[in-house]
Amino acid sequence: MQFRKTMFCAALLAVSSAIGAEGVNAVAFWKTDGQKVTVLFDEQPKVTFTTDEMRVTTHMSELSFPAGEVVRLTHEWVTPDRIAAPAAGDVRFHLSEDGLRMTALPARSVVEVYASDGKRSLTVSTDGSGNAVLDMRSLPSGVYVIRTSAGNFKIRKP
Repeated sequence: MQFRKTMFCAALLAVSSAIGAEGVNAVAFWKTDGQKVTVLFDEQPKVTFTTDEMRVTTHMSELSFPAGEVVRLTHEWVTPDRIAAPAAGDVRFHLSEDGLRMTALPARSVVEVYASDGKRSLTVSTDGSGNAVLDMRSLPSGVYVIRTSAGNFKIRKP
């Protein structure tokens, strides 16, 4: 695990040096199953490690991956407004005041939102393209777990 932490720390340093580079505005976390989770630099991602997980925290969300599930990091350009179609396997989450927008999940899959007390708060299914929007306006501020077939993600609703 220590080698993996060292490898990712070196990769993050390389990625952080690319922040000012033209055409780079995001970091992508590539999972062992081939899926990619992208986080914009504008969201100020911070990566930390524990014994059994890698955690990516931003000012609006928190993602966690089991140790060994993320195999590489890359930096790239993504369309910040999420209008452009993502590449195959490029799972994206965007939290706004209106809710949580998800793209590139498996088509017609279930997405569930759980409050910190473990109670399910919302459920929605993705459309035929694997996209869904969770209207979270009625939920109070707090930390929520988003359960998807692509993995579980934590977000912090302000």
